[in-house]
Amino acid sequence: MARAQAVSAEEKVFTAREVEMAERKKAIELIGAAQAAEREALRLTSAAQAEKPASADRGAAIRAQAAGRRRCRQDQVAGDASVRAEIEAEAMRLMNEAHNVLSPEARASVLRLRLVEKAEAIIRESVRPMERIEGIKILHVDGLGGGGGGGDGDGHGGSFADGVGQLGAALSRAGAARRPAAARDRPRGGRHPAAGGGVSAVPRAALPPASPQPSQGVTVVIRIYVSSVIDASADNVWSRIRDFNGMPQWHPGDRRQPHREQRAVPTRSAASATSTPRDGGMIRERLLALSDYDYSCTYEILESPMGVDNYVATLKLTPVTDGGRSFAEWSAEFDCAEGRERELTELIGNGVFQGGFDALKRLFR
Repeated sequence: MARAQAVSAEEKVFTAREVEMAERKKAIELIGAAQAAEREALRLTSAAQAEKPASADRGAAIRAQAAGRRRCRQDQVAGDASVRAEIEAEAMRLMNEAHNVLSPEARASVLRLRLVEKAEAIIRESVRPMERIEGIKILHVDGLGGGGGGGDGDGHGGSFADGVGQLGAALSRAGAARRPAAARDRPRGGRHPAAGGGVSAVPRAALPPASPQPSQGVTVVIRIYVSSVIDASADNVWSRIRDFNGMPQWHPGDRRQPHREQRAVPTRSAASATSTPRDGGMIRERLLALSDYDYSCTYEILESPMGVDNYVATLKLTPVTDGGRSFAEWSAEFDCAEGRERELTELIGNGVFQGGFDALKRLFR
C-alpha cells in the first residue's frame, strides 16, 4: 500500500514537471514569434518611409515630363496656326486681286451663282412657318413696287444665271409677305378699288422705278398661296408629282406634251416643258429647282396666254407624322396688268392649285 502511494506521488511529480516544461517552451516560442513580428513590422515601416520620398520624386518627374510634352504640342499648334493664318491671308489677298480685275458683268454673274447655291435654303425657309398648319386654304395677293417687264418676248431674256437672279428677287419679295399681319396689312400706296377680302395690290407706277424705263402701263405684283392635307405619305405623293412632265397623269386641267427643249434629267434646272390647258392656249414652263430631300420643285412660266410676267411658282410637300399624311403647299408670284387680280387669283389659286390638290386627294383615297 505504501509502495503504491509512493509510485502515485512520483507520477504526479513527473506529470507536473512535464507540464511546467511545456508551458515554458510555449512561452519561449510566443516571445520569439512576437519578436519576429516586431522585426517584420519595423522592416516594412522603414521600407515605406524610404519609398515615400522616392515615389514623390517619380511623380514630380512624370508631371514635369507631361508638362513639357504639353508645352511642345502648344508650340506646335501655335506654329501651325500661324502658318495657316499666313496661307489664308495670302489666299484672301489673291482672291481680292482677282475680284478687282473682274468686270461688272462678271461680278454680277458671281453674285447670281452664289444665289443659286442658296436658292434651295431660301425656298425651304420661306415656307417653314406653315409646317405645323393642319389644313388651310389661303388666297392672298400682295402688291409690291418695282419696274415693269422687259427682256425678250416671254419676259425672261438673258442667260440661265439671269433667270436665277429673277427667282432670287421673287423669293425676296415673297419674304416680305411673311411679316406680322399688322405690318403686312398697313396701307402701302393705296388699295385697288376692285380688290376685296384677302386681295390687295399696289400699282407699280406708284413707286419710283430704280432706273428710267419706257411706259408699259400699270402692273401689280400678285402672290397666291394654297395649301391642303393629303391622306398619303410624302414619299408616295412625291413619287406621283415629281416628274416635271408628268402632271397630266394626276392633274385634270393639264395636257402636257412629253417634250423638253434640252435633254436633261428632271433634277436639272435646264428642263423645260410645254403644256396645253384644257381650255386652250399653250403654256411653256421651265424647271428652276427640284429637291428630293425637301419634296419641292420651283418652276417659271416662259410663255402663256394668261397675260402674266415673271411667274415663279413652288410646289412643296411636308411630312405629317400624325397618321402618315402630307401637308401640301403651292404658291406663285407674278406680275399682271392692274384690274386682273381677282380673275387670275380664281384661275390659278382655285383652278390650278386647288384643282391639283383635289385630284391628288381623289387619287390617294
